[in-house]
Amino acid sequence: MRPPGSYWTCVARPGPNESRNGNPGSHHPVRADCQTPSWSRASSSPTGGHVFAPKDVRKSGPTPSADVSANAHTDDMLQRPITLLVVDDHATVRCGLRYRFELEDDLVVLGEAASGNEALDKLEQFDPDVVILDVEMPVMDGLSVAARLRADGRRARSVVLTVHDDSATRARARASSVDQFVSKHTGAESLLSAIRQAGQAA
Repeated sequence: MRPPGSYWTCVARPGPNESRNGNPGSHHPVRADCQTPSWSRASSSPTGGHVFAPKDVRKSGPTPSADVSANAHTDDMLQRPITLLVVDDHATVRCGLRYRFELEDDLVVLGEAASGNEALDKLEQFDPDVVILDVEMPVMDGLSVAARLRADGRRARSVVLTVHDDSATRARARASSVDQFVSKHTGAESLLSAIRQAGQAA
């Protein structure tokens, strides 16, 4: 679910000739088709949504030898981006999150899902580090997906992002073994911090 007036909406990059009122000369804040720019879009998922090519943020250089120390391995893991699966039944929310995450060098969106069942399929396909989950979704809700992650022994960590910031929902989240709980009424930094904490445990 998307709270009205929140920042969890799609804010696309303007085209070179777009304006705030659709005329040349200034920036248009929201593009109706909400497509990813060609320089960051890899392909479309066979089951719907978009699939994005991971960005390699590791420094270039010679390939390390097989005899790598534990410290060197740790350094490499710290530089590797955190891979994400975004799950929400509102396309505008998924789009807004995706564009926000593209601003972070250490986060890479591998795919999207609009339902809990689709999320489970995408988990098999992408094996992300972190799954961002809405609570209320058709057929299977986000808390059920989080519970399946733990029951199946998956390494992926769950971050629930929801408008339902009440004690009952938080209790259900704890019972479902959710790793991080974030209210959609909070700012982006709260979500980014939760994702990075979850990513370190993946």
